Amino acid sequence: MLMVTPCTDWYLIFTGIAKGNVALSAAILPLNLVLQIVLLPIYLLIFGGTTGVIHLSDLIESVLIVLFIPLGLAFLTKLLVKRNQQFEEKLYSNIGALPIIFLSLAIVAMFAAQGQILIDNLALLWIITVPILLFFIINLFISQKVGGLMKFNYQDKF
Repeated sequence: MLMVTPCTDWYLIFTGIAKGNVALSAAILPLNLVLQIVLLPIYLLIFGGTTGVIHLSDLIESVLIVLFIPLGLAFLTKLLVKRNQQFEEKLYSNIGALPIIFLSLAIVAMFAAQGQILIDNLALLWIITVPILLFFIINLFISQKVGGLMKFNYQDKF
């Protein structure tokens, strides 16, 4: 499920690490999120043999938490920062490392929360390594070829 529903924060951070076009990546994230929500029942059926029911109230709550609260906080922060030019410059110059730090903390938290399951199924970790590596290699190859055919520059291909 990790492969078919990638975390959007990771996506942007890895795009930045690869010196890709983060603004373009952020612009297509809403489409990515909608596709994930629409296709998730199909993925569950294919990979899990079952589907689940998502109540509309849960979906609305999740969209509010994941999209609108951060968007509102971003606008509020932008308004507050714009009033003080010195603070804005200082903030932006010191904020660069934070996404990688928070990503690392998220990874540690995920492994800590699921550590026992991981230890109990250590052999499974080796079995899924090959498909995961193939997934990333094939996606990189396809994206580079499609980007080349569309005459994208380096940043837009990543």
